Amino acid sequence: MPMVNYCKKCKAEVPAGERCSRCGNKLTKTGERLSIHYQRVPVSDWFCWNAMLRVVVPVITLVLGTVVLAEALTEGEAGVINALTHGFLDAALCAFGALLFVTLILLLLQGPEEVRCTLSTQGATLNDYVCKPSTLKLYARLTSPAAIQTQTAKDELEGGLFCAGHTELRWAEIRRAQYWPETFTILLYRPRYWEAMCIRCDPNSYDETVSFVKGKLLRNKHVKNRTK
Repeated sequence: MPMVNYCKKCKAEVPAGERCSRCGNKLTKTGERLSIHYQRVPVSDWFCWNAMLRVVVPVITLVLGTVVLAEALTEGEAGVINALTHGFLDAALCAFGALLFVTLILLLLQGPEEVRCTLSTQGATLNDYVCKPSTLKLYARLTSPAAIQTQTAKDELEGGLFCAGHTELRWAEIRRAQYWPETFTILLYRPRYWEAMCIRCDPNSYDETVSFVKGKLLRNKHVKNRTK
């Protein structure tokens, strides 16, 4: 993953230097960036499961807590014991299992994708690209054909690739950065408790990427850096 520069005239990433290798246009310092591209299959990626479960688990917890609290307020201790011993926990576990099954189906339907992450002077941008996706695959990604057409038009990609997911973080917005050297992964949080972006690197580029991210977060007084 070499350092590249963005040529505004070509609207493309080109090798870093004083001038664009395609058109000869002068390149700016602000156009310098790290560019990360990799392939993944969501159903076999833990962080894709994590993104879905961060919604599923709180929903189950909220429902369970609401029912128990309601029983406690209306019937007292006896009501709580009655709720927990008469099938409610079994029903909650069944609901959780059903939601896990739905999550599995959604991730299976999404199919393979290409992830492109850009780390620039402004912040971090991550896009998920899929090749000629069906309407069903798009709904499995909780998006629609109209939405990805709009986003893809902004990126001006070729080869039948459509942008099915877009995340953008400015360095000043990040509240926590977590580094996993064992898996060559960087996690960025906004706010501190919510994982907003997962950046996967290859072994040869991990140290360079970590140094780049830490350098950009130096002026952010609110950020907390942590190595797993």
